[in-house]
Amino acid sequence: MNVHSQGDPYVDLKAGLASGNGAAFVCAGLSVDAGLPSWYSLIAELATRAQIDVAPEQWVTGEALVDAAQAYINKRGLHSLIAYVKEQFDTIGIAPTEAHRALARLPIGTVFTTNIDNLLELAYREAGMRVRVVVRDQEIPFAGADSDCVTIVKLRGNLDQPDTLVLARQQFDELYLQRPQMFKLLETELGRRDMLYLGMSQADPYFNRIVGEVMSQLGPFMRTGYALLCEATEARRLELARSHIQIVEFGADGDCSQRMAAWLNELAPLEPARPAPVIPPPVSQYVLNSGHSWAVLVGINDYHDPNIPNLRAAVGDVVALGQVLSGHYDAVRVLTDATLGREPTRANILAELASLAQVAAADDLILLHFSGHGVEEHGESFLVPSDARLPALSDTAIGMAHIRTVMERSPARAKVIILDACHAGAAIGSGRDAGTMTVDFIRRVFEQAEGMAVLASCKQGQKSWERTDTGHGVFSEFLLEALGGRADFDQKGFVTVSDASRYVTDGVRRWSVENGAPQTPTLQYTVAGDIVLIRL
Repeated sequence: MNVHSQGDPYVDLKAGLASGNGAAFVCAGLSVDAGLPSWYSLIAELATRAQIDVAPEQWVTGEALVDAAQAYINKRGLHSLIAYVKEQFDTIGIAPTEAHRALARLPIGTVFTTNIDNLLELAYREAGMRVRVVVRDQEIPFAGADSDCVTIVKLRGNLDQPDTLVLARQQFDELYLQRPQMFKLLETELGRRDMLYLGMSQADPYFNRIVGEVMSQLGPFMRTGYALLCEATEARRLELARSHIQIVEFGADGDCSQRMAAWLNELAPLEPARPAPVIPPPVSQYVLNSGHSWAVLVGINDYHDPNIPNLRAAVGDVVALGQVLSGHYDAVRVLTDATLGREPTRANILAELASLAQVAAADDLILLHFSGHGVEEHGESFLVPSDARLPALSDTAIGMAHIRTVMERSPARAKVIILDACHAGAAIGSGRDAGTMTVDFIRRVFEQAEGMAVLASCKQGQKSWERTDTGHGVFSEFLLEALGGRADFDQKGFVTVSDASRYVTDGVRRWSVENGAPQTPTLQYTVAGDIVLIRL
């Protein structure tokens, strides 16, 4: 479909984009094309687990899905629902679609969405745009207004902020009271901008309820909107027509997402609303760690306390990592059972980390790699040093909050923590699944390491497995390959945190499928810009 044909039905839309009067509303269908679940498949699975009846997809209504989610909460609890949703919408290893990327190239300053994943943010950052995310009324004053900035208004909250998520009936009933200014903003934008709707579906409870409420306030004064659909039923056509939304249909056969992206790419404004594409600055300006690199590597096989199980591969993993980093880092401090005088005790680990934090400058990198036991106690995550004592873990282990305090004292802007801390077959204490990464442990690690990049060897509910053929952990095996240069995908001469995470995650996932042992590395990134882990 060519939008530049004679008698162009989209001339008003293009003119609106050219004058800066365009906006977008993105629904779940766009993320489904990237590989994330649809809301029907997600809720249907939860309903099956909780023995709740849900109609077949072709008959189900959006309101029924909202009620089913509430019924699940009533039976299993909100925490269970959020934990499952966070797992299913994890975007590690998932890239934005071409339609995401095409949208990010349009001169649109505000995007509303009912999605809770981060694919929109990833697409705009790929396009060189700064992103401001709004999930609460109080964040509206900080929305971006510059030509190189986009504001993404997440009406149902953000996956990284569980307290903002809107998933079920009770949360919906409170939504308009809790976020009135966000909906006032949506009403204003619907009344004054040409709106593009992407990823809509008949059974999307969130679009129908949220947008339908706002549209009813505007009535006949609604500006014309444009809904990009693969196909539409006659009932859907009539419903959208009543809302002053014109359908752009691409057909359900073949790759609808690709055709939608091509259409968006052709939707060039008559005059550019942005003076020119944002040209990324030189690598040294947007990639952190242009100075020196400092590392503390900890590997523990043998624990002093007989009640703490020993490990097999931790020391070998760390020694091999030290060999990879040596010659590339200014200092690599290796603490293992075999390093006499530098054993991985609590005092030694903290002393080495503090000494490097003191010498590091603003442009430097500090890396902490820990391979050993990790545990959650009394609301905090702890790394377990060799001299920890099980009856007094909170006093003899190293809290993540303490590690954060030590690292924050350094002016270095690039701080990375790599954790391989939940080893298969090795549990601490009684009543815990053997070596499994608990929900509380990984959640609190991420919370207590805010402002740093944290790469963990597995997700919640999983274990970190070892390879019998090499003697290394699976995670460490692929990490060593990544830092050895295999993760330098575009031959730029260095490997970043994002590069390493992508390579390690893909490799571990392949191994997991081949060996029937679930393990998916997890990255949390709360710093601006990517971080160089190693220069080749």
